[in-house]
Amino acid sequence: MTSCRPAWSDYIDTFHTHHPGITEDVLARCTDETGASPYAWLADGLEPDSQVLDLACGSGPTRALVAGSWVGVDYSSTELRGALERGRATLVRADVTNLPIRSGIADVVLCSMALMLIDPCSVVLDEIRRILTPAGELRALLPTTRPLTVSDRWNYLGLFTAARSRPRFPATPLRRNAAHTFTASGLVITSDQSQRFSYPIGTRTDVDRIIESWYRPGRRNGKAEPRRRRYVSPPVIGVPMRRIIARPTTQSSPPGNRTRRTIVLEPPERRSLPRDA
Repeated sequence: MTSCRPAWSDYIDTFHTHHPGITEDVLARCTDETGASPYAWLADGLEPDSQVLDLACGSGPTRALVAGSWVGVDYSSTELRGALERGRATLVRADVTNLPIRSGIADVVLCSMALMLIDPCSVVLDEIRRILTPAGELRALLPTTRPLTVSDRWNYLGLFTAARSRPRFPATPLRRNAAHTFTASGLVITSDQSQRFSYPIGTRTDVDRIIESWYRPGRRNGKAEPRRRRYVSPPVIGVPMRRIIARPTTQSSPPGNRTRRTIVLEPPERRSLPRDA
């Protein structure tokens, strides 16, 4: 999905090879009080003629929400094949910390459920600043711990017990000092909001799906099956999400172009994806 520290990078690559589309499978079923998904919240208010780059796009869930040009970038060829099978083009396989994208070309960069995986995240933020137009914006969707109801917290305690683990992420400064981290890369946060979405739980499969969507290094899916079968699930559980919107600071300039193969954010002829090396 993304590039991060070596141990995490290996884990993330293996995770998304075995579970392509799992993040979309969970978040696409989550809704707020208006019935909108986290992806719809992320893309809300985009201009119809925007040139949009979706970093760590996974299976491409934002494609249908973008009226203008859309290019999805991900390192996982398994995820990209899934996106292609769902008719979501144009797709590029690349490391998000070294993008084959021309500087100053993207009106909007979307990044859903990925920034918290990259350590240091300043590397990808520098790349995002480089490829944004002066008036462009970054929209990032991140996991968070609130808002949640008291019932949600008890339900998560039950899920953690059933899974014998909880989600983990690399240590990044986004949770406590996002403003400083963004500013250091020439980006200023203009909006930072959190919202609760509801994930419906109707069957045991729904319980398995949400647990299997968690990053749990050192744990094997299925290892806690007896406990999962004993878990009494609620009809819904809250999923708190955080949306950060940031723009280039007026006084900053993007890093200089390095020698690289570049692409233009226009739909090129559809091609088959390369196999993993």
